[in-house]
Amino acid sequence: MRIGLGSQVTRKFDEMMKIVLSVGTGGLGPKTKTLKILHTVGCIKLVFTDYTFERLVLCNDDCSNVQHIPLPYKPWFITKIDHTTVAVSCSNRHIPIIDIDTGTVTSIIVISGHSEGISYNENNLYVFIDLSEKENKSGSLKRKYKDLRGLTTDGEGNVYVTDEITNTVLVVSYDGKNSIEVLTESNGLNRPIDIQFDKKENILLVNYRFKGTVVLFDVKVKHTEHE
Repeated sequence: MRIGLGSQVTRKFDEMMKIVLSVGTGGLGPKTKTLKILHTVGCIKLVFTDYTFERLVLCNDDCSNVQHIPLPYKPWFITKIDHTTVAVSCSNRHIPIIDIDTGTVTSIIVISGHSEGISYNENNLYVFIDLSEKENKSGSLKRKYKDLRGLTTDGEGNVYVTDEITNTVLVVSYDGKNSIEVLTESNGLNRPIDIQFDKKENILLVNYRFKGTVVLFDVKVKHTEHE
């Protein structure tokens, strides 16, 4: 359900797995969950953006079968559109739509400003533009937040965002008027930059900037309406 003022929401985030991303350009160490990428920014499950080498890096959940998809621009963040398609926010105001099965760019969206966080939900593409403004599907300003980087949606209209300055993950209500902290430094957060929510499995993935760590959390939500 959507988060609102008339709701009592309890969340439990259980850490499931850590994947360590080490500096370099080589392959994988499946036993240690080590993936060598020079500068990873975003990922969805095990599809990562590699900013330095302008590519996507794909692998199985056991860190096997590594593949690369070259991109026309330097990538920042990524979101899943369907089982074979992703959208990637890039550094030059372009958002390429990519078929990860064929490795081809099927279309490109040109936007008015610099973009970072990006998320797709119910035929709407949500993008952070100019780092501080969250726009709705019509492009009108809903609310301003500072120092936010990644965003994702949980399928119920709530938006999860990362604040790498305060080392927190926030959940913003569907109307943009309210937010609550759901993960903090006490959960081990260290400059969280990208975030993705697996709506099918109810798993939250958080990626740290330059720290070489991707953490998966099992999210359990209990929702009770006030009488």
